[in-house]
Amino acid sequence: MVLFLAGLQDIDPTLYEAATIDGAGTWSKFRHITIPSLQRTMLLVIILQIIASFQIFGQVYIMTRGGPGGTTRVLIQYIYETGFRDFQLGYASAMSLFLFVVMFIVSYIQFKVSPQED
Repeated sequence: MVLFLAGLQDIDPTLYEAATIDGAGTWSKFRHITIPSLQRTMLLVIILQIIASFQIFGQVYIMTRGGPGGTTRVLIQYIYETGFRDFQLGYASAMSLFLFVVMFIVSYIQFKVSPQED
């Protein structure tokens, strides 16, 4: 929400003023000014949320500890258990590096797919 608030404060108020003078309604201003102006902020929030979803650990570990038969075990929990419970630190660090590469590739693709401003 803080990122969206900063993005909203970055929109030039003269755009809204000009749209009002041209007779645009609230929905038109939102659709043609606010949404396009927040496009880069939305991209940043989406990337941050995808990275955060890859790194979810605490909630799953506290609530189910991997669930019945490991059905709710996430990748970070598996890395944690491999490294600290089973003492396979090399394997756990390799999985961590793989996770980093996957997150980097997802972020890179999203940045390349998004429209760029000059």
